[in-house]
Amino acid sequence: MELKEILKKVLRDIKKEKKWVVLEGRFLEKLKRFVSQRNEEQTRAYANACSRAMRREHRFEKRVFRFIEMLEESNPSLKENLNKLKEQIRVYENNIISKISKPLFGERGTVPELLKQEEIDWARLEIEVHSAYTSGVQQLVTLLANMEKEFTMHLELEARYSFIKPGKGIKGDYIKLSELIKRRSLISNKVNVDIRGNEIYRDSRPVQGCRLIGGNIEFIGYHFTNEESAKIIEKRMKFEIKNFMDPYVYLLEPMDYSGKSENEMRYLTGSSAATDVVIAKIIYPAERVWLKFEKDRPTHFAVEGDISIHHLIKRKKEYIVHKKVKSYSVGRFVSNVK
Repeated sequence: MELKEILKKVLRDIKKEKKWVVLEGRFLEKLKRFVSQRNEEQTRAYANACSRAMRREHRFEKRVFRFIEMLEESNPSLKENLNKLKEQIRVYENNIISKISKPLFGERGTVPELLKQEEIDWARLEIEVHSAYTSGVQQLVTLLANMEKEFTMHLELEARYSFIKPGKGIKGDYIKLSELIKRRSLISNKVNVDIRGNEIYRDSRPVQGCRLIGGNIEFIGYHFTNEESAKIIEKRMKFEIKNFMDPYVYLLEPMDYSGKSENEMRYLTGSSAATDVVIAKIIYPAERVWLKFEKDRPTHFAVEGDISIHHLIKRKKEYIVHKKVKSYSVGRFVSNVK
């Protein structure tokens, strides 16, 4: 299932959860009203209804984490945002469900115990029900609204990305890796490309440092840029897209770039400022990676979206290596690419 379809399913499920929470809120609102009216018969009836509804909350984390795990598997680039949502959910689970739902409406909860008394303490009961509504239901509605907003934004970005192909205005077409995997072999820009085992070949030679693993591609990428941008990547441990009109991070396959003139580097890399190189071993969903093959040029990778720490694989105790292009032979890393 593609990311867009998964996002649509997640949004549908979140809206269902939200609809249920709103229904639960109505039970509590009616309970609040009957408590304020000191209507014992209706209070008991709606306290039982709230207790049944609250039991569903105890499985809330498991249900919602299922959505998140589906998204993490389909697109690790969302992991950073999804981890923040997980923390919000755990806060809800620990501070609201454990402190309000079970204590108030569980078998030995405050509300059932108050209703067992011959003389009901209406004032205390009113306080407890009000707390369940404001600190429980309203907080959960806010959490689900935030989740809905977050996933709607990702769905809109996904729809926007689908219309933008990488390498806008650059000679030579990119091909989607998922299309190559499906077809197994094709010709791109006069280069014969095929898949043999878990490796990608171009004109009968393997693309350096690259292999397919399940639904992912693992590769070593060289990102050529200026010194300032390279330092930012190194500090943040993250390759970020520059703008939403070109939502890709561009990298090259390993090769010996040493001894090249500035003009040769620009020709090979397609970068106008190839003074520095940032090297990283990356694992990314194959369906979100594009490739460009040209005669006498290294393979170009275009990755949809940011590349964060979750996509990086440590090499020689480092996730990222930053070097000046002229100060060393980039090609010496090629032998360590297995």
